[in-house]
Amino acid sequence: MVHTDQYALTSVDVWSPIVAGQAVPVRRPRRHLMILLGIVLLLAGCCAGTCGAVSAITWFMRQSEDTTLILDQYMRAMAVGDVSAALKLHSTSGKRGANEAAVREELQGASGALFAGYQQIELDKLQVNWFLSGTVAQVSANATYEGGFTGLVEAMFEREDGAWKIADVSVTVLPEKVEAYMQRKLPGTRS
Repeated sequence: MVHTDQYALTSVDVWSPIVAGQAVPVRRPRRHLMILLGIVLLLAGCCAGTCGAVSAITWFMRQSEDTTLILDQYMRAMAVGDVSAALKLHSTSGKRGANEAAVREELQGASGALFAGYQQIELDKLQVNWFLSGTVAQVSANATYEGGFTGLVEAMFEREDGAWKIADVSVTVLPEKVEAYMQRKLPGTRS
């Protein structure tokens, strides 16, 4: 049993023991405050991390959509022989040495099989790298053509004036597609 004359009510509403006629202040533990502060900081960190992750994913998705759209525009332009429109999608360094007339002439031969019957493109891989000289993206995509043919499109993009531009592009199709294309182009061999 506790005797009331041995305890006094202090200003912090805590009963403190009386020692030598004076109340000895009892320190309230700050552990609860520290735990609460820790929880608040943890929640703030989780929210910041989640927002950062969502922002990074959104940025990455936008880059993949942008580069895929540019590749699609390139493939469609080349499929109809609009070399001028296709070259407008290239960066300054990507246009070096590109002769519009020479590219147009190549499309009349077997190179036309790379673009003829193009239907759609699907992104397979995107890798973005940052360098002191600028930002580049390496893209690998699968192209679908009429007749059930498929191809591989690999491109290097670079940022130029805030937009992605094609620095280099390579299109690969199976020999069967080239053969089918050439048979349709040669007179008297239409099947």
